[in-house]
Amino acid sequence: MDDTVKSCRQYIKQNLAGRIELEEYIEQTTILLNAYEGNHVWDLMILMDSEWFKYEFAYLHSEYFIVDDHDHDPPVFARVKSYAWLEKNFSKRLPVALWIFENAVVVQEHGNDFSRILAEQRAEFVKSLRKTVRRKYLEMRGERHNLRYSVKRLGDMANILLKSNIVKLCFELLMLAEGRPYPFGILLPEYVRSQSSFGDNIFAISNQFLAETDPDKTIELSDCLIEKVASALSATGNFSSDFLSRWWLYLK
Repeated sequence: MDDTVKSCRQYIKQNLAGRIELEEYIEQTTILLNAYEGNHVWDLMILMDSEWFKYEFAYLHSEYFIVDDHDHDPPVFARVKSYAWLEKNFSKRLPVALWIFENAVVVQEHGNDFSRILAEQRAEFVKSLRKTVRRKYLEMRGERHNLRYSVKRLGDMANILLKSNIVKLCFELLMLAEGRPYPFGILLPEYVRSQSSFGDNIFAISNQFLAETDPDKTIELSDCLIEKVASALSATGNFSSDFLSRWWLYLK
C-alpha cells in the first residue's frame, strides 16, 4: 500500500495538479483513495471547503466534475466534492459511508475537516446503532413474511427479489450486531464471510437459500437464516426475545 500511495501522490502532482480546472485548488484539498481489495481503479475523492466549492469551483466547472483517465495504469477516476456533500452522503447511508471512508487511504489532508466529520459520524453510528438494527430487522422479517406467499408461485420474479433482499439484510444485520459498519453490495458477501463470527455458516446457508427452488425447503432455509440473525442480536443484550420472535407487534 505504501508504494501505491507514493505512486498516487506522484500522479496527483504530475497529472491532476497540472489540469487547468484543478491547478488553483489541488494543494488545499483532502484527497482520499478507495483502495479496497479487487479494485483495479484508483478511485479518488477530492474534498474541498464547502463555500469555495459551491461559489467558485462548481460555478466554474460544475458540481459533477470528474477526471476519468484511462490512459494511466491503473485507470484513475477522480471526483471533486465538498465537505457538505460528504456530510450529506453520511446522512443518506451511514453504515456504508462510514465503512467506505474509514477504509479510505488519506493520500493528502488539508486542515482537519475530514478527520472531524469522520469522528462525528462514527459517534452518530454508535448512537443510532440500536435504531438502525431495529429498522433493518423488522424489514427483514417483513420480507420473510412476504416470501411465504410468493414462494408458492414458482417462477415468480418476486421470489428472486425477496430472497436477495433477505440475504442482504441478514449480512448487514450480522455486521451491525457486532457494532460494525459494512461495505456496499459488491463487497458485502465476502466481507461478511471473512469478518463475521457467523460468516462462513451464514454464507453457506445463504447460497443454498438463493439456489433452492422447492417452496418448503426455501422456507426451512429462511428459518435458519433468521435463527442465526436473531441469535446474534440476542447476544448483544439490546433486544428482547419478544421483539425478536413477535416482531409484528413492533411495526409502526
